[in-house]
Amino acid sequence: MADSEVRTGSAQARIMLTDLVPEGRTMVEIVSDDETVICVRRGEMSEALVEEWNDHLAHATRSGCWLRAETDERPGGRPPI
Repeated sequence: MADSEVRTGSAQARIMLTDLVPEGRTMVEIVSDDETVICVRRGEMSEALVEEWNDHLAHATRSGCWLRAETDERPGGRPPI
């Protein structure tokens, strides 16, 4: 993909708490064809906040307000898995 090229499309996004986040990280992003899962280390975010964010993400993805745009840029040098 060229530096200026951006692919967009509707997708699902959600946050989940897990004990499987690698040491030294608070969260990791896992990206598949049509879903983005933000895995957050337990204890870093409350269950209530996860539920509220997931409600917002579900609405944003259903309504088309949130589209995943893939680029070569890696925020903070931490690429998605």
